[in-house]
Amino acid sequence: MYIALSDKLLKEFISYKGIGTFNKDLIQKLFNYLQPFVIGKYQKSLIDPSILKQFNGNSFISTSSAENSTDLINDTIFKIMLTDDNNFYPYINILNDEITVNFNAVYQSGDNRDKVIKHIRSLLENTANIEIIDSHLFPHFNSTQWNENFDILKIILPKKKIKIKFISKETAKQEHKTALKRHCSLWNSSYPRFNNNIHDRYIKTDKITILLSSGINYLNDIDKDLTYIIREQN
Repeated sequence: MYIALSDKLLKEFISYKGIGTFNKDLIQKLFNYLQPFVIGKYQKSLIDPSILKQFNGNSFISTSSAENSTDLINDTIFKIMLTDDNNFYPYINILNDEITVNFNAVYQSGDNRDKVIKHIRSLLENTANIEIIDSHLFPHFNSTQWNENFDILKIILPKKKIKIKFISKETAKQEHKTALKRHCSLWNSSYPRFNNNIHDRYIKTDKITILLSSGINYLNDIDKDLTYIIREQN
């Protein structure tokens, strides 16, 4: 399932389904964001076994054996939990958050980007295959940009055995390949030819694609606007 709900929002959802009174305004906000979600038996709203049984066979809701919110969030595709009182990753505040129902965010020049970096890192953590597509991933005549690209790659990519395709218009030099290998010798790296017919900045896994409006260095460099959009793989 795509997301998880905080205890409070899960309680409101249960009440909305006919088991008690509910906050109409909060439910309206919730439905702006609601996607198929996962619930954990540890959640306070599910202490009554009869409530849990009502969700059996519901294709919109799945049950997890998670024993806490961290594990529950890790059981979701998008690695987030909807809430109404927390603006920090991995929570999405349905009352006021830069991430919208489409799971995209816009950062203006000068905006702090810690949240998007943490989100992308989490999305890449438990996948077996990653593609990094950036037309200027391996700039030949701009060592500053390469250093910025390399710095962000070291942050967002998991240091474990994984297949990674690095795709750039400019062919990776041996110094680029060596730097990546030294950072993580477990990576099975390849450098396919760049396809000019595709969007030139995105990160792709087995489950999702992350579209970037600017080069990956702007995940860290706040001098330029940045938009990122997450979509499920077909």
